[in-house]
Amino acid sequence: MGSGIGESTLGGAVIEQISKEVFQSAVNTVFQLTDEPGAALTLVRVQEGRSTDRIEQFSLIFQAPSQPALTQGTRHVSHQSLGELDLFLVPIGISPEGAEYEAAFTRFLEKK
Repeated sequence: MGSGIGESTLGGAVIEQISKEVFQSAVNTVFQLTDEPGAALTLVRVQEGRSTDRIEQFSLIFQAPSQPALTQGTRHVSHQSLGELDLFLVPIGISPEGAEYEAAFTRFLEKK
């Protein structure tokens, strides 16, 4: 199944090097849920968190149809350019466009 989190890669990049900028390039694109055939999420924005010079925090906000609703949990997703990865998705609300889900990231930055 190509590169994935189990191999510590995301589209060929080492997971420890993944940042909000990597996901910024995927805004308004589709992530397929590989464990639920036909189900997909659209990344609608990357939301800045409380980052410091040592820690980067950000969230990915996805939209999907309201039905079927996804429960909170880890989902295996596939993206055309980023590859495969596991995301812990939390339902955060309903908008006129559909259900919204969040995947939050906190990562330590290398000392420069």
